[in-house]
Amino acid sequence: MAKSYDSWSKLAKFTGEFVLHIIVTLSVVYVLFTWLDAIPAYDDAKTFDSIALANTFMVFVTFIIVVATVAISIGAVFYTKQYSQTKERLLSDNLDDVIQALVDKDKVRVDFIDKLLNDPVMSQDIEKRINSFGTVVNENVQKQNTKITALDMELKEYVKTQISESEKRLKIELSNDESTDSSIKDRFSKLDN
Repeated sequence: MAKSYDSWSKLAKFTGEFVLHIIVTLSVVYVLFTWLDAIPAYDDAKTFDSIALANTFMVFVTFIIVVATVAISIGAVFYTKQYSQTKERLLSDNLDDVIQALVDKDKVRVDFIDKLLNDPVMSQDIEKRINSFGTVVNENVQKQNTKITALDMELKEYVKTQISESEKRLKIELSNDESTDSSIKDRFSKLDN
């Protein structure tokens, strides 16, 4: 709760600074208008024609409007920047609280998941992630199947080799042994054919 209070106090501080800037700007404009008002618009000895007076008035009014527009624009840019920074701070400060609420409270978690799944952009993103995950899993399964098939073939060849070597050794031993039963020798000779 302290994080939320801290964030609101920062927002109030920046808003106060913005209001102070506006007050200072308006005070400066008021002083300028007062100073310009003290300057006589015309001299009694010389009279200006009305067109020159209108042109001068339009130039000054245009200048004042431009200065006011620039001041308002700068103030708006400053306020927008401060607002976005404050918003980012509020989000980062409260993110831990949101995650903890998702972990602790079933209703919040269910509502959060429902909103995510009902949002079309999030649904598409989740679907893309699931499809890419499925593709990766399928590729890995195919690689493993290829490896298993290769190992199976190697194992079969190894077993065949071992069996044939064992048979050869056994034949050699049986042929060297005179006491071996002739029926066993006949069986091995049939295997050779």
